[in-house]
Amino acid sequence: MKTVSKHTFPVNSENGSILVSVLVLSTIMLVFGLSLMTSLNDSFNLNTLALTKVSQMKIEGMVKSALQNGNSCNKNFTDAVLDQNGRLNLSSIKGQADEHLLEADQVLGTRDLKITTIAIETAPADWAAYTANKNSATAPLALDAKIRIRYQKLKTTMGSNQTFTDIPLHFLIDKNQKIVSCDTSDSAGQTLCLQLGGAFDTASKKCSFNINCANLNEAMLPSGTCVMNQITDLQNSIDSAVEQKEQTESKEAEMPEVPKLAASAYPQPPQWKSWENMVKSCVQTPQAAKFTGSTLSCSLGSFNITAGPTEVKMSMGAMNYQGGPDDAAFIMDQVRQIILTYLASTQ
Repeated sequence: MKTVSKHTFPVNSENGSILVSVLVLSTIMLVFGLSLMTSLNDSFNLNTLALTKVSQMKIEGMVKSALQNGNSCNKNFTDAVLDQNGRLNLSSIKGQADEHLLEADQVLGTRDLKITTIAIETAPADWAAYTANKNSATAPLALDAKIRIRYQKLKTTMGSNQTFTDIPLHFLIDKNQKIVSCDTSDSAGQTLCLQLGGAFDTASKKCSFNINCANLNEAMLPSGTCVMNQITDLQNSIDSAVEQKEQTESKEAEMPEVPKLAASAYPQPPQWKSWENMVKSCVQTPQAAKFTGSTLSCSLGSFNITAGPTEVKMSMGAMNYQGGPDDAAFIMDQVRQIILTYLASTQ
């Protein structure tokens, strides 16, 4: 027989506080864990989406490269018959060496994508135009079409779980909706080449220009020989014009000798060397210098000079000089020499 103790075990307030703290901490950790899981899941999905896109781009590049070759394109599609909607499901596409490039139900990359269907499809308007003209046509008709490769995304949950790749092609197709061959006779490169006046080599797929200069118009590109001939003719014209100009021009006047003035009979002012260059710059600037009778005044920037028969004043900023008749006479002699030298050098 079991006996239940009649003793009570009280729980004080301190133990209750500890229990509440534990519950709050647990809740915070749970929320943090859920947030971390969501962030990691988004990161994983983005990474998987990128890998999926890479796999899709690889397939697109590989198929485009193979089908650009006329022989490879014809191996895949010649004698195939389109249905009444201008469509045909394909089981596979082969490369230039008859190797399988891709096939329906193939899994790609690191199991990122699965090919669900490969089909030739045409735009409704293009197919309607073919249908309207096929019975009266005396030769196979050119038809714009595309290879549509549909995929199922196997890993990522972002966006739609389906995607596709379109590869444009041109076919020659008979009145029975059978593909005669891939149409490489009028590629975009050939059309552009001919529009520019070039010659297109269908075997090498190269465009060459060898147009006579006399036949050029604004849409044509000249040959290298034509350009060089034009440059040579232009240079000859320039040389001839220069030679003719030299023969008809008069000889340049010889530089006149600078008049020699007698040295000033007056003593050099003590500040002349400090101001000489500023005086030269001022009197050689026609807009700055003014002569009134026997008086010179000149202002250039912060420099000012006034020289007459009885006195001379010069200033530049805080620097000032004032001299008497001898100083003015000496400076006027120097100014005449400076002006004559300047005039001679500009003839």
